[in-house]
Amino acid sequence: MVGKQWLVSSGWWLGSVGCEVGLRLVHFGRLSDLLSNYRAREPIGSNAIISIYYISYKGWNFMKWIGFFIIAAMFVACAPKNTPQSTEQCASVSTETFDGTSLSKKRSNIAFIGCVKEQVLPIYDKYVLKRPGLTGLIGVTMTVRQDGGIDSVLIDTSSVNYPELEKEVQEKLGQLKCPLIYYNTLKARIDIRLTAEGVTVTQARSSSQIMNVIRINTPQRLKPIYNHYLKERYYSGKDSFDGKVTVKWSILSNGDVENAKIIEATTEYPEFEKAILDDIKQWKFEGGEYGRTTVTVPFTFSE
Repeated sequence: MVGKQWLVSSGWWLGSVGCEVGLRLVHFGRLSDLLSNYRAREPIGSNAIISIYYISYKGWNFMKWIGFFIIAAMFVACAPKNTPQSTEQCASVSTETFDGTSLSKKRSNIAFIGCVKEQVLPIYDKYVLKRPGLTGLIGVTMTVRQDGGIDSVLIDTSSVNYPELEKEVQEKLGQLKCPLIYYNTLKARIDIRLTAEGVTVTQARSSSQIMNVIRINTPQRLKPIYNHYLKERYYSGKDSFDGKVTVKWSILSNGDVENAKIIEATTEYPEFEKAILDDIKQWKFEGGEYGRTTVTVPFTFSE
């Protein structure tokens, strides 16, 4: 950068000097040409003046071209260079960063769920002896700091019907210490399933995570389907349509959609409703250590 600035300054300076010197020589040559009219009787002096004019004219031309050459060289040197970067190298950096983030997040989820299970399993072993066949689901919302400390533990739902066990689970999880790898803070919804085989802990999907996918897919995927069927009806001479399609589906741990079905529709357009349902079946949510999540979402369509 410094070299280019020096070249620019030098080019302009030398170009200006060249033009200035050339013009001054030309003026001097023209003046000597006028003086030659008064010294016509002195051939030697006249020839000398003509020689000075000739040298001045050539000097002007020489300095002019030097100035033009320097200015041209300056523009060539300072022109932006299209230096192509290696596509393979860029792709490799991007992929590595993405995979590293995903891997850190996955490890964080697995480590956190493992810590929760370690705390709950001894409690289950203790109470299953008092009540054989103990089963049920405990839904817990936890706020975890990056250092692994717990800010709050709240039992949202429980089908265990065992207050002493639920209280001990809540107190034990409040003492949890499990450093996080990826998150600054984590507000996790945990499903603790007590079965005859033991304890299963999965992280429930947050509503914001699900809605993010829905907000992206609705304008990008569902809206074009609606516009397509609007045009189809228009060109066939039929009236436009609007209405609501309510769809229920389950999200598996790998992010796939399963058991999608329409539970209510007011568009009175079966072909359109089927197209909407078929598209939702292809949606993909984030995979991870999640349990099955069932959602019901109404979609409203209008011009």
